[in-house]
Amino acid sequence: MRIVAFFVAIILFVAIPTGRAVRGWCRLAPERRPWILAASIVTLGVVTWILPKIGKLHPPWSESPSGLFLILGRGIILTVVASAALGGVAGAILSYRDQGPDSAI
Repeated sequence: MRIVAFFVAIILFVAIPTGRAVRGWCRLAPERRPWILAASIVTLGVVTWILPKIGKLHPPWSESPSGLFLILGRGIILTVVASAALGGVAGAILSYRDQGPDSAI
C-alpha cells in the first residue's frame, strides 16, 4: 500500500505543477497548444510502448532479487514522465476554458 501512495504522490507532485505551467504557457501563446498536446500524446504513447519491457532484465540482475530495484527505478521514471505528459494534456485542455467559448475553433 505504501508503494501505491508513493506513486500517487509522484503523480500529484508532477502532474499538477506541469498542468499549471502548461496552462499559463497556452494562455500567453495559444498557438503552442496543438504542439504541447501532440508532444504529450506522443510521450504517453512512448511510455505505453516501453511499459511492457520494464521487467526484462539481463543476467546477473534477472537471477537476483536486487533486480527488483531496477524495475522499481524504471517504474518511477516512467511514472514521472507519464504524469508530466498527463499534466501537459490537462493544462492544454483547461487553457481552452480561459479564453471563452469561441476559442476552440
